[in-house]
Amino acid sequence: MGTKPSKEKHVSIKRIKAQTHSNGYSEESLSNNRSEWHSYTDKLLTDFVIKVGDYIFHVQKDLIAYHSVVLREFLSKNATNMITVINVEPEVMKIILHFMYTTHLKVNCQNMVEVYRAAESLRIKEIIAKCIQIMRSNDPSALIYRYTASWILGVDCARYDSLLMILRNLDGCAAEKEFMNLHVEQICEIFTAAGLEWTNAQIESFYNLFLVGLKWIDFNQTERLQYAISVMGSVPFRRMSNQELHQCFNPPFAKYVAILPGIKAIIHAAISYK
Repeated sequence: MGTKPSKEKHVSIKRIKAQTHSNGYSEESLSNNRSEWHSYTDKLLTDFVIKVGDYIFHVQKDLIAYHSVVLREFLSKNATNMITVINVEPEVMKIILHFMYTTHLKVNCQNMVEVYRAAESLRIKEIIAKCIQIMRSNDPSALIYRYTASWILGVDCARYDSLLMILRNLDGCAAEKEFMNLHVEQICEIFTAAGLEWTNAQIESFYNLFLVGLKWIDFNQTERLQYAISVMGSVPFRRMSNQELHQCFNPPFAKYVAILPGIKAIIHAAISYK
């Protein structure tokens, strides 16, 4: 086993603290937390450790210093082979380090805010620029990113504006991969708003909205089937034609959702309303 780390040295930079270690760490204690992007050769070349919570990442000091202004300034003033980063989730650090090694930013609409915050804290200008580029793009997915970002940040006015933009381009947004990453509360809010006339949603077919709900559930059946009643209860079935309503009993996929008693009851209630 390696020797006990020396007493922590605090840095003036917010969210960062560092500690030195004389002889490194045992292979047994660290092998389970090896960075997924390293090849065998890369591991041999690593000369620095980043600790985030219970996770330990073996990295190349020159590489992280190149990308992060904060780390570069700190390492130029401190002789250390380990740094502990606080207020950053391990999954976020994985995304940041993956970018450093590959220049590919693997974010989605649910984690981009935290990745952006961490990049700001570490002053990684390339990641900050890429996040801004994603948010400002003309793709329908940008609407989803703006919606979830405002949701996470609690900026209700921006969330409302983004929601309306999604509703006016719902078919395009629903076809985006990021739509499948929406949380259940978000998908329900969009479906509910789609059925309100004052939102002026550009919905060509409410039956297609039902299919989108099925697709969202089927995307992660194990985790999302429990939300079937909530999601389908948000679909505006009453705005469908009788023919469309009867088609809902036998959808082209994810029939295991349509045959649930609770889902059948929702559809029958809409038919009875006609």
